[in-house]
Amino acid sequence: MATRAQIAVFDKGNGRIKSVYSHYDGGDYMKNELNTYFNNGDAAEKLVDNTSIRAISDGEVDYFNDGGAEVIVNSDLRDLAMEFAELADSGSADYIHFWDGEKWNSLRHQGIRSSYDRLLDLWEVDEMMPMEETYEKKWQKFLAEGDAVNENIDLDAIEKYIEKVTTGDAEGGEQLVNFGLDAYMYSLRRDIQAGRIEGYAEFSMDDYVEDFENYVADKMDS
Repeated sequence: MATRAQIAVFDKGNGRIKSVYSHYDGGDYMKNELNTYFNNGDAAEKLVDNTSIRAISDGEVDYFNDGGAEVIVNSDLRDLAMEFAELADSGSADYIHFWDGEKWNSLRHQGIRSSYDRLLDLWEVDEMMPMEETYEKKWQKFLAEGDAVNENIDLDAIEKYIEKVTTGDAEGGEQLVNFGLDAYMYSLRRDIQAGRIEGYAEFSMDDYVEDFENYVADKMDS
């Protein structure tokens, strides 16, 4: 099935990532393929030193004819993590797999912010590391831009209503909000920024609550 992934070789010392897009079976199946057939530096480098990947089966790689590797270089590992998370997101990746020089690391991509945080954790990046422009500043800029895209959709009011309703009488509501409200609002803002607002044109507040609950249920199922 079309479970997309971003596959990369990460060089922490040089602040460098080389990555290719993979179209099929990007989850646990891909994780097993990588750990079975590409579990050393030379094999990992060779894998990403080509065009985009259609699929891998028993170590045999089926490449597309186009879509070459993307190389990101940034000595600031926080910026590098954000750029890589953005790259995965732009390709609608469901998973990220990267070789760190010793082993493969795999994570579920559930949005830029989630993957950014997870990458920093896996890369053991110092939280106090200085940056010219932190991810948090860029995140706040993104939120501000999202608020300005469509004045007819009051995102703050939607978020507050969802929080009020789902932490009220609904069983497990507080857990639902803690689990997924930030991620849901991020997804909603992205839809609005991308101009995908037709589906929300006739939404009532209760429709947003239902949409949020379905979003969380889908994430928990996956």
